[in-house]
Amino acid sequence: MLTELRPPVASFHQCVFRALRTIVGQHPVGVMILSNAGSGATISRLHRLAYDEQMVAQTKVDVEFYGVPRQRAGVDRVQLAFATSSVVAADVIEALVRRFPTLSNGCLENGWLHASCAANVDGCDFISDPATPLSCGQTLLVMSADAGG
Repeated sequence: MLTELRPPVASFHQCVFRALRTIVGQHPVGVMILSNAGSGATISRLHRLAYDEQMVAQTKVDVEFYGVPRQRAGVDRVQLAFATSSVVAADVIEALVRRFPTLSNGCLENGWLHASCAANVDGCDFISDPATPLSCGQTLLVMSADAGG
């Protein structure tokens, strides 16, 4: 079910430009409605199409497993797709628990990583905050937190 959103728009031309930028080449219905704009399509209909397309935009995050998490998941890598443009690390962990329930056995607890595991973004930054934002195309590494490096 689609929800109608009505953002403030300064002019009809600005609305059409925004809708074109969002849906031309990606949404055949939107192209049809834009081509028929002179014969009855309304500005709110154009708004709705532009924002519906944004609502179904996906954020894809890759997850790589190392050590015990790899053994529990049974795979070395997975790609998760979220139907939202803003994703935080806790969203990824929640999706992993649903997809790989065996991760709850010693790797994940209470919506985040067990103390025996660590998370890293793109091989650069270790994270401990479940609210860490992740962007489309980033990789979250989930690994055993081995003592001694």
